[in-house]
Amino acid sequence: MKDSGKLLELARRAQQGDGANDKYTTLMIANALAIVARQNERTEDEDIEETRGLARDIRAGNVGLNSTRYDSVYQLLCDQARQNVLISNPGYLDK
Repeated sequence: MKDSGKLLELARRAQQGDGANDKYTTLMIANALAIVARQNERTEDEDIEETRGLARDIRAGNVGLNSTRYDSVYQLLCDQARQNVLISNPGYLDK
């Protein structure tokens, strides 16, 4: 991500402070950096193309409640939602 360098610099500056807010800020930035690292691990080209294809099919009316593709599209959307949760809050799905 293009802003990860800025985020890292902000974390370094916040870490040098000694107030409670500085420590909280450091923890929040560390969490954001972890999210950025997990996002960078994904193969975004595949996700983008798959999503674009799905959007084309939906616009064309090829996907709906009674379509033959409904179950596969439903599964795809559930998988994408799960992947996004794994990136932003991986521990949530362990509950």
